[in-house]
Amino acid sequence: ISFPYASSGCRELFEREPEELETNAAAAIANIHPEDVASFQQSVALSAQTLQPWEWSGRVILPSGKQKWIHGMSGPERLENGDIIWHGFVLDISDRKQVETELRQNQAALAAAQRVAHVGSWEYDVHTQEQLWSQELFHIFGLDPNQPAPTFEQMLQLIHPEDRAWVMAQNTVEQSLATKTFQPFEHRLIRPDGSIRYVEVRGELIVNPQRQVTKLFGTALD
Repeated sequence: ISFPYASSGCRELFEREPEELETNAAAAIANIHPEDVASFQQSVALSAQTLQPWEWSGRVILPSGKQKWIHGMSGPERLENGDIIWHGFVLDISDRKQVETELRQNQAALAAAQRVAHVGSWEYDVHTQEQLWSQELFHIFGLDPNQPAPTFEQMLQLIHPEDRAWVMAQNTVEQSLATKTFQPFEHRLIRPDGSIRYVEVRGELIVNPQRQVTKLFGTALD
């Protein structure tokens, strides 16, 4: 492996001069984090074998000791002598990875808080009619969180028969869209195991700049 050309951006990205990389490719490859070396080698081998675009994300440890996340993309080309040359670029994605890590931590904290408080959250897309449920909401309804959220018709079957008509009459999605309000309500539900629970449902409407309702978002408290 060699680098016939490396741009001046390598100084900031790898803390090395372009000329150094062009004469000593091993120096840059040696900076790859030990835990990411295998995935890097596999990605290069696959691209060389299939001549499909190369794409890889991983960590590098710089000469200063600083660690970065990088993402590389390039297109392979086989030369007449059989060699393969890749034309591409590498990006510093450390900030993005930091945000992703913080997001995962926040999601984990939110899931823990919902579990402790017995509060689940839900989201309904007006245009696609898709529903998103938090893990705790599945647990409240006694459903498997690894399965898709139930359809509206399936949800009705979980509502206690004596409460079903009232829920339908007083708290429909159509009403919320028409009045641009969501009235909190309570009802009983029957879990698949036959147990009965009481839930309090609250929600709010999300509107776009044209004041059109795009989503409903809310909670269900056991």
